[in-house]
Parts: sequence; structure tokens; C-alpha cells
Amino acid sequence: MYQELFVYRVPENRTDDFERVVGQAIEVFRRHGALGGELVRVTDDTDKFGCRSMGNALGIDGDEVLYVEVSYFHDKAHYERVSASTDADPEVVDLFEVLVKTVDIQHVARSEFSSAVRSVDHAAMAAHASI
Repeated sequence: MYQELFVYRVPENRTDDFERVVGQAIEVFRRHGALGGELVRVTDDTDKFGCRSMGNALGIDGDEVLYVEVSYFHDKAHYERVSASTDADPEVVDLFEVLVKTVDIQHVARSEFSSAVRSVDHAAMAAHASI
């Protein structure tokens, strides 16, 4: 499994716009062949278990909300095919223009990952999906 991950710092007053635009982008990527994607919002950003919270580690301001977006692909070649296809889609260009008006793109972190260890019960996750 190959993933693309984004970490966003979103102003509290822009969260609705942000969730809408990222949700639309996830669907565009699915139409172009991505296995799926999800956007999660940090709900507990306190230091625990001797670890720093992500917000503290990233220097999140008090009026910002932390989000993580993950997109899923079979492998890097699949990711590259889907990315080439979506990059040519005018809808993605429009969505990106909305995104940069919603968040400070300079504070968005992005990386690609390959699964190292994985244990997922997809049926249980689907049965409990809230979206």
C-alpha cells in the first residue's frame, strides 16, 4: 500500500470550507483511480504518555485546527498514474485555488509513505464508518 499524507493547519473559522474542498478533492482522486482517501480532524491534542501533542510539536496557534488527509494507492506507480491524471483535471485546479484561499499553503506538510506493518479489519472499519 502507498499513501500520500498531508498535515494541515486550518483557521477555526475556515474549517467548513476546508472540509468541503478536501472532500471534493478526495472524490476527484477516486474518480481518477485512487483507492480512497480520508480527512481526519484532531480531537484531542494534549500531551500524553510522555509524548508531545502534534499541535505542540508543530506550533499550532490557538485559533487553528489540525487535520490529516491520507490518500491510498496500490503502489508508487499507481500513485503516479492517478496523480498525472488528476493534475490534468480542471476541477483539481479549481479546488486547489479554493484550498490556497482557505489555508496557508506554506504551513501544509506533505509526504509519501509505503506501508511497513499493517493490520486492518476493513469490514469492521466500513461497518463503523461515520461518513
